[in-house]
Amino acid sequence: MCNQIIQLEKKNIYIKQQNHTKLYILPKDQIDFESNLKEHNIPFYSDQNIQPYTDTGIRYFVLDSDRYKIDQLLKDKKIIASTETIPSYDYRDQKKIGTISIIVVSIVIILTLIILYL
Repeated sequence: MCNQIIQLEKKNIYIKQQNHTKLYILPKDQIDFESNLKEHNIPFYSDQNIQPYTDTGIRYFVLDSDRYKIDQLLKDKKIIASTETIPSYDYRDQKKIGTISIIVVSIVIILTLIILYL
């Protein structure tokens, strides 16, 4: 299975020599993104075997001619993607952390008030 994926990626290396766009996808969205690209027959090249994971995500090369399809796919599947010029951040994770922080602080305040008045 792994050899098939590597062979497929080597086969699509031609994308780097054509008009292409570089997208950075977070590792948590990698499987969903790649399966949707394959499902819609959109060729892509990923250099994740060459370039280790960075904080910007996994780099994908896609043809400029497929950008509309990819934009639609990203919107439909709610996958966060960024480019080299426009970095993005998954704010959904921050929202979860903020909510948990508010709950913990509220519990500490309530427990403090209960202890002070008993």
